[in-house]
Amino acid sequence: MADKILATLTSKGQITLPAQHRKAWGLKPGDQIAFDPPGGKSVRIEPRRKRSIFERLDELKLPPLGRPLTQEDFENAITEAMIEKDRRSRGT
Repeated sequence: MADKILATLTSKGQITLPAQHRKAWGLKPGDQIAFDPPGGKSVRIEPRRKRSIFERLDELKLPPLGRPLTQEDFENAITEAMIEKDRRSRGT
């Protein structure tokens, strides 16, 4: 059985994960950790790293233009994706 990882919960509900575990998981500031809902006496956590926009290019909705894409095409698609993400996060 692996050693347990202890994290400290602050009065504001924040968790401090020990540095050696952040490094082992490759976590950086802004990354998220997903917690499975507790079904028993233990909880499983999963690191979720933020991805660069360049890692998500395949998710962008680029229009079929019938011509090579330009820098402006990419910038417009990124702007539209950011607006959509903001709209979803606000629930509108």
